Amino acid sequence: MTLTIPSKTIYLDHETTGGHPPRDTIYEIAMIDDEGRIIIDTLVNPERPLPSGARYRGFTDEDFFGKPTLRELWPTIEAIITGVHVVSYHAEADSRFYPKRLAAAGHVSCAMRRFAPVYGDYSAYHNDYSFKSLKVAADYIGYRPDGPVHRALTDAFTCRAVWRWLEDRDDFNAAPQPPARTAALTGVSSP
Repeated sequence: MTLTIPSKTIYLDHETTGGHPPRDTIYEIAMIDDEGRIIIDTLVNPERPLPSGARYRGFTDEDFFGKPTLRELWPTIEAIITGVHVVSYHAEADSRFYPKRLAAAGHVSCAMRRFAPVYGDYSAYHNDYSFKSLKVAADYIGYRPDGPVHRALTDAFTCRAVWRWLEDRDDFNAAPQPPARTAALTGVSSP
């Protein structure tokens, strides 16, 4: 199989049976390029019964009969991402579901991490900016998804919109710094 990837950036999203691989696994995956062309959009046989979360989205176990497993899809996915920039909305967590954590990619970026300081909700407890959901990011930039939320293809397009919006920001390279800790937070009085 010969793949032609017309873009150096790929947007990846998937839906999973939960957040704890290998106990949980992917049941839907989508990849699009920077121009918005669909590269992959498929259900993935999770090789186990679906949890109720997937069922409320309208899926049944029968929907996955005859669909490829992640193990079967992996050679194609790896060929697509080799050497390119992969953007995911929650890259640190998402990459755990893939062999070698997407190591074949030229670079993996997290749109959620990059969006956090732009939104500006600083957490003194974590000493960092709080992460916001993809929906919050989409609302913030004025993007309205064209499709059902929590579906891989819709979320891949939404991730692309957020990332491109961040890329277009003139002031991104001057990312906001965390606010100075106040005397009330540190318990130290100001001079």
